[in-house]
Amino acid sequence: MTIAQRLGFYTIDISRVAGVLADDLLRDFAPYELSYQTTIQYLRTRYMRLVAKYGMPEAACNAVAEAGWKVVIAAGAVRQTERTRFAFYE
Repeated sequence: MTIAQRLGFYTIDISRVAGVLADDLLRDFAPYELSYQTTIQYLRTRYMRLVAKYGMPEAACNAVAEAGWKVVIAAGAVRQTERTRFAFYE
């Protein structure tokens, strides 16, 4: 057991976890079904299942989801677009 583990700190390879989750995502859904919001929601849900099942650090949820989105974009499954911004117009 390392000192970090004794103090309660654990590290994970975010890019590896995100890559595996993104690979599952690309196998489960057609590219036209993927958008930023649905992809992030899927990745967060899948990661939180890993948190519940294996005790992975829950603070990494958003980082894993964002890294997974980058993997999906890099795979060419979805064309990269600017995020939709919300604004009130007069």
